[in-house]
Amino acid sequence: MLDLQKAFDTVDHDILCRKLRAMGVESVEWFRSYLADRTHLNWPVGVMSKQAGASKYRTYSPSKVAAAVSMVQSGAKSKRKAAITYGIPRTTLIDKLSGKAPLGSNPGKPCVLKKAEEVVLVYYMKMMASIGYPLKRHDLTIEI
Repeated sequence: MLDLQKAFDTVDHDILCRKLRAMGVESVEWFRSYLADRTHLNWPVGVMSKQAGASKYRTYSPSKVAAAVSMVQSGAKSKRKAAITYGIPRTTLIDKLSGKAPLGSNPGKPCVLKKAEEVVLVYYMKMMASIGYPLKRHDLTIEI
């Protein structure tokens, strides 16, 4: 079985995702889930970065946010009480109510990597590693 851990540990995860988006790839969720809680080697400094990945503090669901917004809009609860009741940050609730962050939106830029493009890229990386040429950071940025 092929192990790509070392290859991903030498690539800056944010740069990788930006390059994939720039290629027109629709979804980078597969990469984000794989890279969550991983570190990468900062080159040429040679020190490990802080852990990358999603925030550990986001413990509420989109349905809770929608319910809280509904309660505030109907006048049944204040913003503060709705935020406490549903366990979401008050500022998140305010952003959803004001339209700054639409309901159903995720933080950050939208994903653009299509599932088929993800599969092709993973296949290419595995194939290159299997023939003895694992992709390095420079190689991956050229391909992307």
